[in-house]
Amino acid sequence: MGLSAGAQAGSVASQLFGGFQQLSDNSADQLINAAGAVDTTLDIGDRLRGIFTIETVEQSPLTNHLGAGSGNDELSGVFDIVVTGKAGGPGAFTFTFAASGALNAYAAGAAAVFFEDNVTDYSRVRTNPGDTTATLEAKVTDGNVFWVVGLAALNSWTAFAISDDVGTIGSVPAPGNGGGYNAALNLLVNNSGKTFNKVACILPTGLGMVDMCASGSLLGTGGVDTPYDAFDNVDFTINLVPEPATMSLLGLGFLGLGAMARRRKAA
Repeated sequence: MGLSAGAQAGSVASQLFGGFQQLSDNSADQLINAAGAVDTTLDIGDRLRGIFTIETVEQSPLTNHLGAGSGNDELSGVFDIVVTGKAGGPGAFTFTFAASGALNAYAAGAAAVFFEDNVTDYSRVRTNPGDTTATLEAKVTDGNVFWVVGLAALNSWTAFAISDDVGTIGSVPAPGNGGGYNAALNLLVNNSGKTFNKVACILPTGLGMVDMCASGSLLGTGGVDTPYDAFDNVDFTINLVPEPATMSLLGLGFLGLGAMARRRKAA
């Protein structure tokens, strides 16, 4: 675990670093079959809908914490994507996804929506016996919209998996994983009050500079009581334009270094 940066507690925006950083924690998936299908196999036309949370903002060696126990707001979200391509076979499946349209109320082409909430109630496991995916999602989406992101280009959300059966992925024992995923995302709505530079996101499509690059592993649920089919870890890489005040402090630091060098030269 990295050192705390000692940023002002409270809002998510106050915990972001200037420059490159990684936002990290976990997510959970639910398979929604295409019309007429009733199975656990992920096929073209099926959707994956799920929730995620960001609990750490990392810029080595510093780490800022969000959500429960941190004193800072929670940053969580919901995603909804549809399978547009499927290839491979047993032990080595690959998938491509597009935004499903289910989140278009937030912005046309939305694939995921981030929410900031001062109530830290994200959970991907049941806290009450009757909890459903809708119950847990409602706890995620009751905050204020922070970001809405869409896919940067067609098929820029890809995944590889050991199986096309979501139940098989969900039963993979810890600490092993059932595959991984990558996504190139662009900001459709930005309510953070921050400005971002592009980041490089290398995908099979060869797509280059985007607003946000996501990746993670497909994980089993570990036998916990959850209404979701499978879990994931999740990492988002962003590049925040430093605030003017930060740039001024950097400038003062460089001036100080220059003064020290001049004194050493004079001596």
